[in-house]
Amino acid sequence: MIYFDNSATTKPSRGCIAAVTEAMERRFANASSLHREGVLAKSDIDSCRKALSLQLGCGASEILLTPGGTFSNNLAVKTAVEMQRRRGSRIVISSVEHPSVSECVKAYESAGFEVVPCNPLNGDFEKYINDKTILVSCMYVNNETGLILPVEKLAGIIEQAGAPALLHIDAVQALGKLPVDVSRLGCDMLTVSAHKINGPKGIAALYVRRGVRISPLTYGGEQENSLVPGTYNSPACAGFAAALRELSDKDTAHIERLYCHFTTRAREFDFIRVNTFGEHAPHIINITFDGYLGENVLHYLEQFGIFTSQGSACSSHSKTKSRTLEALGADRRTADCSLRLSFDFDNTEAEIDEFFTACAQIPQRLIRFYK
Repeated sequence: MIYFDNSATTKPSRGCIAAVTEAMERRFANASSLHREGVLAKSDIDSCRKALSLQLGCGASEILLTPGGTFSNNLAVKTAVEMQRRRGSRIVISSVEHPSVSECVKAYESAGFEVVPCNPLNGDFEKYINDKTILVSCMYVNNETGLILPVEKLAGIIEQAGAPALLHIDAVQALGKLPVDVSRLGCDMLTVSAHKINGPKGIAALYVRRGVRISPLTYGGEQENSLVPGTYNSPACAGFAAALRELSDKDTAHIERLYCHFTTRAREFDFIRVNTFGEHAPHIINITFDGYLGENVLHYLEQFGIFTSQGSACSSHSKTKSRTLEALGADRRTADCSLRLSFDFDNTEAEIDEFFTACAQIPQRLIRFYK
């Protein structure tokens, strides 16, 4: 199998699997229980929180453990709006946000809030953040194109505009590939997720700057100061902590080499184009097979054991699969004929060569949808 769908999820590392297995076998008690076994299980919660705080450059008390990135994004957005609603009515997001942000803010439009999507390539943030803005939410790296969004500028733009806005950054696709330091970013909240960095599914985190007030989405327990109630997934926390500790041993230059090798090979084919939209992260590549529907190419490559995607896994069954590309100025033909490839540290140049060997047969094996 050649797996180029790492933006959807990564393979859990051996260290992660070992940590989860050990926790399930030896520390399986409820981490909220007061007895000795509960305290042992809680040690996995504490280790995960500490590993996150070291990775993000914040205090351990500023980390909320959540069931996933979507939950974290919803919690950040809804909290910001509810806590700031008396100070303004404008919500500013990028035009290429993950549905867990873009769909979440849509719910506030019917309540009278103004939602302004900004093209990250056109300087729209400076234009639309004003003194009525109560929330700015922006992803660090776009999950479909690899575009690095101008998150490092947003805190300064908010301050210059005199906005009361809280700044939330979705760093799910950035963690482990780019530096993620909350002090440098100047954000109030930031989302990360374990299964994008070779950790387990079902565990993520939301950094909340000390002093920022938030309210729960759900009720029923005292976990995470009653902000994320429910039984702790302590084995997943153990796996998340293991994956975080392994990040320092990973060779980020390897991903750069993969990107360079891929783009070099792509130039050999007149029907393949690498789509670039400004500054990009090297682990995500969006490509167009001119005239050939992306979905058809995806299933063709699958016959060779090569797995790619047409975009965000959260929108893979949607009839509209081109929202991000079109928001960045691509035409419908480009969007329809595109695939996303995303690399991890165990991918190789040889796998890329096998990908292009399979691609060489596309003109003979597939029918062009666009002439």
